[in-house]
Amino acid sequence: MRTQFAHVSVQEAIAAFSRIAPAQPKRIPLVEASGLRLAEDVVVRRGVPARPMALHDGWAVQASQTAGATRRKARVLAGPQPLLDAWAVLPDDADAVAPLDHVVMRQQGIGVIRPVRPGQGVVAANEWAHANMLLASAGTRVTFAVAMACAQCGVMDVVVRRPVIDIIFNSPGATRAHDQLMGVVSNAIRGSGSEVGCIQFTAGDRALLADALVTSSADVVTVVGGTGSGPGDTTLKALADVGEVVFHGVRMSPGGTIGFGMVGGKAVFASPGGMADMIAVNIVLTPSFARQAFGRPPLSAPAMRAPLSMGLPAAKHESRLVFAHCAGGSITPFLDEALTPAVLARANASIFIPEGSRHRRRGELVEFRRLGVTM
Repeated sequence: MRTQFAHVSVQEAIAAFSRIAPAQPKRIPLVEASGLRLAEDVVVRRGVPARPMALHDGWAVQASQTAGATRRKARVLAGPQPLLDAWAVLPDDADAVAPLDHVVMRQQGIGVIRPVRPGQGVVAANEWAHANMLLASAGTRVTFAVAMACAQCGVMDVVVRRPVIDIIFNSPGATRAHDQLMGVVSNAIRGSGSEVGCIQFTAGDRALLADALVTSSADVVTVVGGTGSGPGDTTLKALADVGEVVFHGVRMSPGGTIGFGMVGGKAVFASPGGMADMIAVNIVLTPSFARQAFGRPPLSAPAMRAPLSMGLPAAKHESRLVFAHCAGGSITPFLDEALTPAVLARANASIFIPEGSRHRRRGELVEFRRLGVTM
């Protein structure tokens, strides 16, 4: 297979992701689809509601029997009148729902003190949706509102693209017993709307990693670690053994040792294992990678602008991601501090400086993004 160990630009790396085939559509329960985008239209199969329902709590009545009712002259309705909860099916002999404050209790039955009109407090049959009505189009994101609308119309499942991602930790010495990174990475992947498949630890073993890449049945494989030295990295050697290395190394810092390749049509995303590197990769490159895997635009936070509390050096030869803290109407980049866990924990924003950018002065407005909770 062709192997290319070359440092590409961020734009060239993003362009290479076009080789990723979107995950196949799959039908999943509606309750699992939050945040995903529909791969097929949602069509209501039958009218909703199927029968008239109570719009609110109240008494099921015939509206004609309440005509002329006043507080001084209540219309007492003979016979048992059912008290309905909201969304309960209306009895066949009722055409309205009298609110609780329209009714007083009398010994002979309920006394209506305000008249109600036919259809008051009632959702008519097929009022919300008719059979074969388009409820949500393919490409629509399943928000809370969309999910509620689907649930009210009896939609039990929807068709989405939810990639299955296998995770392989290839850093030497990384084991399931002590590597806390496993839980953080897998939770972030689930939070992005993907499904975590297998989690394996190959600890820098080239043959073991190569076998894991070949036998994976996932849509995408993410390999963490083993990318930081160059052409001799075990992750990229294993990928070259069984597939194709599309690129290894991106002109960006941190996260520049990322690799990307293909094994039998399956995308392999090789991420460095350092804290700052992983975060940078997932801010700068993962959204575009996900766009291909999900077959949709990335869901990323909008860029905001704030004045710099200090100058930002030019980025002549590589793109840079600068972690920062935004507070009090300005943003402070972490430039001279080592990116230790304590420093990263203080970061609540990031500034992306494209390759070839000029120096930014103190007080100059700069675009930044808030750090999210998922990849």
